[in-house]
Amino acid sequence: MSFPAAVGTCNTAPTWIGSAQPWAGAAQRHAGSRTKRPPRRLLTEPTIMAMNLAEGPLYFEVPEPVPVWFNETIEDLEQLSSLRDNWDSYGARPIKDDTIFTALDLAYRILSHDAEAPIVVPTSDSGVQLEWSDNGYELEVRVRPNGEVSAFRFDEAAGEGNTIEGITLSDLQPLVDFLDPHVVP
Repeated sequence: MSFPAAVGTCNTAPTWIGSAQPWAGAAQRHAGSRTKRPPRRLLTEPTIMAMNLAEGPLYFEVPEPVPVWFNETIEDLEQLSSLRDNWDSYGARPIKDDTIFTALDLAYRILSHDAEAPIVVPTSDSGVQLEWSDNGYELEVRVRPNGEVSAFRFDEAAGEGNTIEGITLSDLQPLVDFLDPHVVP
């Protein structure tokens, strides 16, 4: 298993495009050509991806190459979007699309290209938690509906657990500092 081995190695986070098809104009420009194949893409062009969420599809650009963990994480996040009121039988509210995209954006910023996909878990406060565990070491990163991020790490062998809170996407350095000594195997 590999944790987010080199924190921050993905250079550019996914860019949200919106819920309209951004490539429709390009498809229309090529609609009159004789060939049936799509226009060629440059290897440096970002990939257009979509997440099917409760509020509608969300399109975004992902710089190439797409990280190894990315598609699995997208599928897991899409499943969270389908949760309805009281999904945990304790009155939990559905998870908003903004919170889901924030979790994806955060994962993209802290995971290396070839990191193992996180386990994606809904939280009772309508947030998203990303988890990794390996040989008695646990790491949990939580995204709250207001965009605030917190993290928890536990080393079973040392019997130590630490928490950091109040992290924002605009300043991930405290999270990087919190994770860095513990994520390189």
